[in-house]
Amino acid sequence: MPRKPKRSEAEPLALHMTFRISPELRERLAAAAGDRPIGEEIRRRLDASFATGAAAPQVRSVLSAILAMPPYLSGEGFKGLDAFALFELAIRTLTWIIHSGYEHAV
Repeated sequence: MPRKPKRSEAEPLALHMTFRISPELRERLAAAAGDRPIGEEIRRRLDASFATGAAAPQVRSVLSAILAMPPYLSGEGFKGLDAFALFELAIRTLTWIIHSGYEHAV
């Protein structure tokens, strides 16, 4: 049987970690992982959690825009309309604006 090639000194070692999770969380991770190993799903989610720091200002901006909507949707022109449907339409419009490349409008 051939030997494994030696690891170069510049190549970092992968750390092995052990921690406990509930059976429910394990099931959710397994479902999210699909055909991939659960450990890979955990690594992917950990990496993503650190990457979201760069997007945080845009996320805060969108949340601010959402929180600013209700007073504008409760004026005289909106009396009698379904408030939830109106709010949903406002969120969809905001989403369309963001996906259309008009982030500076948020």
